[in-house]
Amino acid sequence: MVKVLIDGKEIELERGGQVYQIMSVLGLNPEEFLALKDGRLVPDDEYVKEGDTIEFLRVTSRG
Repeated sequence: MVKVLIDGKEIELERGGQVYQIMSVLGLNPEEFLALKDGRLVPDDEYVKEGDTIEFLRVTSRG
């Protein structure tokens, strides 16, 4: 299982994959979210394996 946190909500996925694949499965727009794994920003091609936790933070801008 892979634990996914989105806007403070926890989801568990059966399997891992690359960040962009997980975002696609969850219907997340990569231009709207940043991915963090182990507290560090990770690129879209980073692989997430079983036992990992990945957090998606929504990007906001203020003008």
